[in-house]
Amino acid sequence: MQLTSSPNTGAPKAEQSAAGKQLAAGSSHSERGCVTSQSDGVVARLLEADTSANDQAVEASLTRRHGLQVRAIREARYPQGERSYLVTTGYDIAEQDGADLEGALDTVKLAQTPAPEKALIGWLAELSVQVAYRAQTEFNGELTLRVYARNLADYPADVVRDTLREWPGVSKWWPTWHELKERLDRKRQRRRRLEIELMKRIREGRKAEPDHVYDPNIAKGLEDLLASIKPKDMS
Repeated sequence: MQLTSSPNTGAPKAEQSAAGKQLAAGSSHSERGCVTSQSDGVVARLLEADTSANDQAVEASLTRRHGLQVRAIREARYPQGERSYLVTTGYDIAEQDGADLEGALDTVKLAQTPAPEKALIGWLAELSVQVAYRAQTEFNGELTLRVYARNLADYPADVVRDTLREWPGVSKWWPTWHELKERLDRKRQRRRRLEIELMKRIREGRKAEPDHVYDPNIAKGLEDLLASIKPKDMS
């Protein structure tokens, strides 16, 4: 669908709304309405809280369920013209007896489950009627929403939902993908960094395991076998 607009005022909201209505027809814009087809319910659970609360819940579950004590290493950033924010640069991970690193990694990966396309398009359609456009060709209706939705499928559901809903408070303009990606990466970096640290710990553990374990019983049995062989048997 091609939208028309005045170069000075941006695309009319009536036409913007039409694009969103056509793509989201038959779907609910509520979080639960968009994810009822998800059999495992992971997305629905992610959308019950915001990104920060989910980050904390994931870290707490690693202690409660997988025997790991995790502490985020965070640094402040002070971007020009924006509010300061914290970034997670790494994690200190302490393993308790019986720690389950593989299970912890599965939990973190599960917490990065993306929303279905139907939900992504619904959130983008909502955003499309709250902002203006810098150029007449910036928003190309269905094509724009579907391309953005495809890119957003690389991010956790709650991260996308929160980023899109916060955008009208950041700018009055429709975001370029570069602008959106920058904020998405910032929001998901805590879970992503935790995933990287767990994968690193698992790889290091595998490297530390010896390829062959010395078993004295096997060695003794081999010695007895060799001693029982007579010289003529070896000719």
